[in-house]
Amino acid sequence: TVYVGSARAEGKNFRSGLFALNPDGTEKWYFEISAGISSAPALAKDGTIYVGGNVLYEGGTSSGVLFALDAKGKEKWRFKTENWLECSPSIGEGGTIYTCSKEGNIYAINPVDGSLKWSVQTGDGISGVPAIGKDGTLYIGSWDHNMYALNPDGKEKWKFPVPASFESIAGSAAIGADGTIYFGTSTGHFYALN
Repeated sequence: TVYVGSARAEGKNFRSGLFALNPDGTEKWYFEISAGISSAPALAKDGTIYVGGNVLYEGGTSSGVLFALDAKGKEKWRFKTENWLECSPSIGEGGTIYTCSKEGNIYAINPVDGSLKWSVQTGDGISGVPAIGKDGTLYIGSWDHNMYALNPDGKEKWKFPVPASFESIAGSAAIGADGTIYFGTSTGHFYALN
């Protein structure tokens, strides 16, 4: 099954949300998310699909929402954030889901019921995917021009500052086989950290 998200566009008449497609491209199911999705879903070992979306409410307000869906596209639970979710969720040890939002929070969410385990506030928004090291360390860049390393309990191990620029670290970190952390910044620099 192929999972792909679609976002809403002003003046366009198409569905926004998560599509599950059969290998031949036919639609298996569709889960509506009013403002759509701007990131990739994550698939857990038990078949649960975690996807960050953005929901529009009556009156024009909106918020980010992390959805947990079963293999048939039925909602299991949802976790609301203050601001839009642009980063894809990551799944850590024990199934904990890590996600981030544009208000600058990093969230650890319980896979059973969608309850909050912990959150950490950075100084600006986050749009990159949380990368998880072999020891469970989370590596997450923020627009506040810092790359964060967090223990699985949310405690900060270290943070590495980069030159200030618009949405300084908007992408995701990659972790090499030797544990080196690689990431780029909007100033055009590429870093490799131990």
